[in-house]
Formats: sequence, C-alpha cells, structure tokens
Amino acid sequence: MKALSFVLSLLLIAVSQLRADTFPATLAGGYQALLYYGSESTGTPAGILKLTVTTTGSFTGSLVTAEYKTYALPAGKFTYTAATDTAEVVGGLLIKRTGVGVTNLTLTLSLANATQVLSVVLSGDTGVYSSPGVAMDAISTTGFRNLTLAPKTTADFAGKYTLAMTQAAAAVAGTPGGSGYAVISVSTTGLMTFTGKAGDGTALTASLTPGPGRNYLLFLNPNLRASSYIAGKLNLTARPDSGFHIVPAATGVDLQWAKAAKTTDVSYRSGIANTGLLVTMEPWKTVPTVPVGQTLGSFLGLDLDKVFNLNFTGDFNTTTYAVRIPTKLGLTKLNQFRIAAGMAGSPSPILDTLWAGYFTLNVAPTTGLMTGSLKIEDSVPSTILGRPATIVKRTITISGVMLQLPAGGGASFAHGQLSIPPLRALTETTKTSAFHFDGPVTVDPLIAATAGTAGTYTTIVDLLDNGGLVYPTGIPANGANVTLVISPDLKSLTFNGRKLPLAADSRPVGLIYADTVSPVKLAITLYLNLATGNVTSGATNYVQPVVSGYSVSLRQGSNTFPRSGTFVIKK
Repeated sequence: MKALSFVLSLLLIAVSQLRADTFPATLAGGYQALLYYGSESTGTPAGILKLTVTTTGSFTGSLVTAEYKTYALPAGKFTYTAATDTAEVVGGLLIKRTGVGVTNLTLTLSLANATQVLSVVLSGDTGVYSSPGVAMDAISTTGFRNLTLAPKTTADFAGKYTLAMTQAAAAVAGTPGGSGYAVISVSTTGLMTFTGKAGDGTALTASLTPGPGRNYLLFLNPNLRASSYIAGKLNLTARPDSGFHIVPAATGVDLQWAKAAKTTDVSYRSGIANTGLLVTMEPWKTVPTVPVGQTLGSFLGLDLDKVFNLNFTGDFNTTTYAVRIPTKLGLTKLNQFRIAAGMAGSPSPILDTLWAGYFTLNVAPTTGLMTGSLKIEDSVPSTILGRPATIVKRTITISGVMLQLPAGGGASFAHGQLSIPPLRALTETTKTSAFHFDGPVTVDPLIAATAGTAGTYTTIVDLLDNGGLVYPTGIPANGANVTLVISPDLKSLTFNGRKLPLAADSRPVGLIYADTVSPVKLAITLYLNLATGNVTSGATNYVQPVVSGYSVSLRQGSNTFPRSGTFVIKK
C-alpha cells in the first residue's frame, strides 16, 4: 500500500505540473523596486530590490536595506497564473539575517504581465530595519521592468545633464543648509552615471539603470551606516522646447535624505533627520562650434555685459563678512565669474585684483560644474587677559552646478553649497550653506557707464609751484599738452605715455589711478561729469625718492588740469 500511495503522489505532482500555466517569455528581464515603510507616498525609504528573471520564471537578485546590508536572494521561481495574468513566488522568500535581537525577513513578490509592474512586500522584523519599536512592512507597488531598447536604437534621453537637490523646507539652525548637486551622463543605453555631493558635502556616486518611462530609482548610502540614505524616484519628462528634464515635485518631495549620528563625522555629528529634497535636472549642452566665436556666456545668454544675482541661504551670515561678499556676478570669456556688485563696504567691482583675493568661482563649460572659494577672516578674542585678539583666516570651498533652463523657466539657474571650516576646530565642525543664481539678467550698469568715461582725452596742464625745489623726473611742464587714454574697462590709464592701474573707483564722482612700484611714484585723480561720465578735470602727484650717500630726500610735484580757460577734450 505504501508503494501504491507513493506512486499516486508522483502522478498527482506530474499532473499538476502539466496543468501549470506556462511562464510568459515577455516577463523575462531585469526589474527593480524601491521599498518604503508603510506607504510609498508618505513612508520613508526602506531599501531597493533588483531582480533578473529568466524566460522560465527562475530569478536571481539582491536586496539592499536601510540597515546598510545587502542580501543575495535565495534561488526562486515565479509561478504564473493565466487567469489573473500574474506571476508570484508561492510562499515568498526567506531572507536570513544574523545578529542579536534581529529576525529573518519574508519577501513576497508579484509580477503583473500586462503592465510588467513588480509588487513587493518585505515583512518580519521589528528591529533596526523598521520604524523604532513598531513592526511595519516595507512595500512597493510600482516596481518596474528595466528599459529594453529595440535593436539598433538608442535612448532618446541620452546626453549630459546637471542636477540640483534643494531642500523642500528651509533648513533649521544646526542642520545642513547646502544644496546637493550632481553632474550626470546618460549613455545611449540609458545608463545614468551620477557624480556629485549631498547637501552636507558628502560625495555621491551612482550608476542607475533606467525604467521604461525614462525613470530611475535612487537608493544611496553615502555615509555607509544604518538608517542613512538619499533615496527616491527620478522621472524625466519632456521639456517645452526639446529633450527631457526633471522639474521639482509640485506636492511632496522627490528624494529623502537622512544620516545617523556619528561622533567622528567631519560635519553634523548629531545626524540629519529625514529631510525632503526637490530635484531639478536639465540637459547640459556644450557650446556649438558654429557660429565661430561663441562662448559659454554668449550661448547661455550671459554676454560679457550681462549680470545676475548671487544669493545665499542657510546659516552663513553674509553680513559679518560683507566687505568680501559679492551680490552680482557676470561670466567672462574664460568661464570665470566676475564681480559686478558687492555688499556694503566691499571693493569696487572693477578692482578685480583685490576681489581675487577674496572670491573666485569658475564653471567647466563641458559639464556645468562650478568650483571656487571664498576667503574670510574673524577676530577671536584671547582668553588670556592682556593678549590681543587672534585673526583666524578660513577658506570656504564653493561647489555646485549651473542649469540650462528652458526659455521662460524663471527659476534659479545655479545651485550649490559653501563648505565652511570651523572657526574653533577643537569644539566645532564643518557646516554647509547654500547659494544660487537668480535673475533678472540685466546689462551691467557699471559697464554701461564706462562708455562715457573710457577713451582718449587731451588737456593742458598747470605745474604747481613747489617752492623752487627740484621737480620729479617725468613730470609734465607748465602749459604742456598731455594725452590721457582710459581703457574700455577703466582698469588702466595711460597719462603722458605712462600706464597706471586703477587704484580706487569712486564713480560717479571720480577715479584714482596709481603706480607705487616705479622709482617715480605717481597718483592721478580724475573727476567726472555726473551726467555723461566724461573726465572734466584732474590732478597728479609725483613723488621721487632720491638717495645721496646715507640720506634720502623726496622730490615732489603736482599738476592740475585743465588750465584755466581750457577744457579736457575727449576725442
């Protein structure tokens, strides 16, 4: 009887296998799903699942979880049911885990043939993997089959992009204020290479496989620890002109960002609570070779005479360092940002040599990546009575990306972060703040005003009496005709054949040029017409040290112009 019973069992199994529905070959391929605790719309990221399914329904795969672990899935096979047009893993998969106080996980998988949507439920744990102290499943109902291109076709969204990750809500004190960013390359197969920084300065790298709708799933753990992630969905949509982009979510957020605390972190050691991020991603087009002579600035509509606003948000107190903080920028032919205006007390914008000691920023024309620095100083009082304060110099690192927005985009066209070293290294850590470029893009009023001032002038000078002393070498004689040439950018003056750099810009009243290096020192003050900007008058001051033996004497002399009854004439 036992032998007969065994044979009957085998027959029943064979019959059931014969009756099993054939697994559709159309379901074969790669799949991915981003899991959230409780709800995909309101939950926090729990992990990412990746599968490779064969034409017979067997599969291999991996599960990366928010506990900073990667599990290779045990061997499994989907069973297809024609009546429901779905394939499931009967009984689910057991994910074995080790460690004190943790339990195994159960993974339930389902594939819908018509839509090729992957649904996932991960359950069975109440420890670090779920919400603290609460048993909660991790789910996904929107997993998808990876993009499969037809033969001899390429992804229509391939190319270079720049991406900004701004915080959905204003950062509170003591939390990262910087905007994250990435430089992106999408291959002809749709594979996305993602390189950038999180808002706290942590490096980010990823290689993402596309879904069928120009969509990607992001689940990164840049801090390499449990309960730490930058995760969410990146969905490209058509731009109003051509190509594709990502616009920030109108409601909710695009990505979520969190970091668990660690006492040895360079910044934000107490951790980062779950923070919502909004994503902007735009194509980055390089400057065309035709027509010849285009620059990145002209290609972007930021010609040499154009300026825009530089704004800062976050903990960084710009008022404290106002004399070094620019508020408007322009873009040069060399892809360097020039200062067009600064905060109260800062140098004139045309004193670029002085500004270069404070602020530098460049953009790579092939990628849109921006890098630079801002140098600041603080006076720190001494803790010892009678000792002077200490001047602490710090260099803030600036980084971010520009965005080539569609016409009429109207939003910020660059985002990035300031990485600010601690003032007191023993008790403080690095922190970040954000910056962004905003319109309107306008003609630089200072450049517009230079046209009235720059050019060639002639005048007759008077030589002031110096009491019969010897005049310095090269000073124009009384009644001499002198030519003045002011460069188009006002940064240099050639007076009577001698070239001097700009020393001070007091427009609209005047300009001062000075040469303090040559043996005969010379300073020239020019006074301007308040309406036209033309030079109306001026004065020179020559100083020549003369060494004789062990003594040093000074020869001094001055001119004024124009001579009474004459004018400074512009050619």
